[in-house]
Amino acid sequence: MDVYSLAGNNRGWKKMVIWHKARKLVENIHQQYPITHLHSFWLGECALVGQQMATRLKVRHTCTLMGQDALSGNRYFNKLKPAFTLITLSNFQNQMVLNNYHIDSLIIPWGIENVYQKTISKDVDILGVGNLVNEKHFEDFIHIVQRLITLYPRLQARIVGEGPLMNNLRKKIEQLSLEKNIHLLGILPYAETQQLIGRAKILLHMSAYESFGMVFIEALAAQTWVVCRPVGIAAELGLTLKVNTNDEAANVIQEILAENKRPEAVQFSIEDTVDQYMDLIFKDGKDVCI
Repeated sequence: MDVYSLAGNNRGWKKMVIWHKARKLVENIHQQYPITHLHSFWLGECALVGQQMATRLKVRHTCTLMGQDALSGNRYFNKLKPAFTLITLSNFQNQMVLNNYHIDSLIIPWGIENVYQKTISKDVDILGVGNLVNEKHFEDFIHIVQRLITLYPRLQARIVGEGPLMNNLRKKIEQLSLEKNIHLLGILPYAETQQLIGRAKILLHMSAYESFGMVFIEALAAQTWVVCRPVGIAAELGLTLKVNTNDEAANVIQEILAENKRPEAVQFSIEDTVDQYMDLIFKDGKDVCI
């Protein structure tokens, strides 16, 4: 798949220049290889330019919502009043779009490759993965661990990720004397993160919003328990242990550690994701998409 970068990291009126470049690029490609379907990712600038070009070229347009573009306050919904096909990643995200904009969508979950080894040793008790921002609620993670170490003083927890709250979280860990229990690892290469997910007994994820939550299915594929709020794909998965408060999370984790068993592996196949997109894009028998 060819990729054309437009260096779109611009603000204000400069965005108009990038949008113009994108429109010209699509027109040039269309002259060489007539386009039958435009597909934009995120309902934002890309969807705006995509719909303009789909209208001009008289082709179908599909947009995949990826994250917080489903939340209320997305001005592009009002600008576009989308009549084109919207794709969401989970029932949870689809319901968010319905509630906020009264528009239904097609649900196509993400998938992953089956690359995990089930025999890996589980030597990390609790793992957190994500950007260190307010929305991910890693302070809740720390307080849950604090409660658990009264029963498991040697409990080992790890947090993978970086963000503006790194120093605040480090200070909180020091204030609560949890330096021996919680380790902030920063950003790790993808392969190392996946290996760490496999080593963890429990993935603890207290984020208040996820459109899908790729880390959920990565954990389930690696036979790692998932304890989280009912967000993203977790809201509809039976093997995730859904909680709403720190106390509930601590109680559930205590039961898992006491039982010391692994969950059954669950695989969301990337091949299934690709097949659903291919069926959508090429349903009219044509074979050119951008």
